[in-house]
Amino acid sequence: GALGADAGGTFGLLGTARGTSIGVRSSDIQLGTAAKLGVRGTTQSVTLTSRGNARPTFIGGDPQTGGYSLDSAEAARVFADRSITLAAAGDAVIGSLQLSYGGSGNVGTGGLIEVTSPANVEVSGAVDLTTSSADDTFRIDPVRIDVIAGEGSIAMHSGAAAPQGTIDLIADTGAVADRATLSAIDGLTDARQTALLLDAPAA
Repeated sequence: GALGADAGGTFGLLGTARGTSIGVRSSDIQLGTAAKLGVRGTTQSVTLTSRGNARPTFIGGDPQTGGYSLDSAEAARVFADRSITLAAAGDAVIGSLQLSYGGSGNVGTGGLIEVTSPANVEVSGAVDLTTSSADDTFRIDPVRIDVIAGEGSIAMHSGAAAPQGTIDLIADTGAVADRATLSAIDGLTDARQTALLLDAPAA
């Protein structure tokens, strides 16, 4: 059956958690080195939801303080056959992240890994996803997506490093720029001014 947990503070796991669907809502998460959140062949979906929209949600990269942090090693301990959803309550930052699709992957062939937010998502690390089919999908679904030039990237590829999979970016605004440019467009409401800044060549 379904497994759900709603923690007011940090959700911690040292062993294996299984259920046909798993949902965890918490202010932070700690998955120990022997932890497995979800079991392939049993768990169809895993949804991790952060509490508190005033604090950022960090996904991937190194462990962080001052917000909800699912670091890259912890993310690799999450498993489901169909979908893994990482739902931020506010802004989210995606750092380096290495996950895989397929029979022994974090999610099954044709599966979905999604980061969703009612606010902004920043990609500031290398998201590197090894796929097993063209239907494997990585989705980011916030209001705004910022990919930090020179820091952030998203790549989906087969085990042989050939491009493969679907990157689905859903947002009102999306930008690939350095931090100075992104800071300059913050607060702008004129689409033409924003476009001019984003189209300006690098100094």
